Amino acid sequence: MVSATTILSSLPADVRLQRLEALVVASETLNRASGLDDILRAILELIKIQLDCERATAFLLDARTGQLHARQMSGSQHVEIVLEKGVGIAGYVAEKGESVLINDVTADARFDSSTDRRTGFITRNMLCVPLRNPECVLMGSLQASNRRGGEFA
Repeated sequence: MVSATTILSSLPADVRLQRLEALVVASETLNRASGLDDILRAILELIKIQLDCERATAFLLDARTGQLHARQMSGSQHVEIVLEKGVGIAGYVAEKGESVLINDVTADARFDSSTDRRTGFITRNMLCVPLRNPECVLMGSLQASNRRGGEFA
């Protein structure tokens, strides 16, 4: 696994400063958090800023039902989204534990457009990573959608 120090040291100085400032803000926000929703909101705002995307969503797995629930969303009004594990990109990531980067979701068979149809949001591209607890058990997925000004890299 590559360390944060290694990643930061490879970036230009102005980008490193911006990233470090964002980490300080996130740290301060997390220290004031009073519960899971506050923590998720802070993380999603950081994702949205750092990845320069329109929306970030945390999907949490309900171990009892096997469904994923959109617990927090940044970049839009909260909409009730419930996915079956394995359905859609977030469901695929939560099931397989693999990160996914898709720069044209319409060309990917795993993409489920039903949420876009229901909400009116148009997803163009997406980065989705597994969400794990400290014991590495899959808890869901974090999803960033529609990078402003281009594609995710």
